[in-house]
Amino acid sequence: MDYELIIKDIIFVTCNRYDQCMKLMVSCLDIVEDYCPKIGIAGINSATRFWSEGIADADDLLQVRVESWKYLDDRSASTNTAVREFCALRAVICVLYASPPSEDNAEIVECFLGFLNIVEPNHEVLSEKLRQKVALLC
Repeated sequence: MDYELIIKDIIFVTCNRYDQCMKLMVSCLDIVEDYCPKIGIAGINSATRFWSEGIADADDLLQVRVESWKYLDDRSASTNTAVREFCALRAVICVLYASPPSEDNAEIVECFLGFLNIVEPNHEVLSEKLRQKVALLC
């Protein structure tokens, strides 16, 4: 399946439900996990506990999100989209919001997928991984 079609499928499946959007994105974090600094791994764990297991609270997400931005700020990397480690962490930050930071889930998903695309630039590999995630969600 074509990468662009998968992106459209993901946006269609998640556009009206923020929780569905977050659960799909959390399921995709294994794509960035190997590139994450320790704070990114903590973020993955917090997001998984909150979105997939329902055993964390919004304060946990906020704390890890603040620490993640501090990590990027300390490295002057808040807007750096050339380094995989920073993009991997930015992808994790996308799932560290208990309520929507934007009215537009499609915008959130597109941003997240943009970071995934930098971490895994091979569209064939990324498409296959995303296709599997969407299939599990539907």
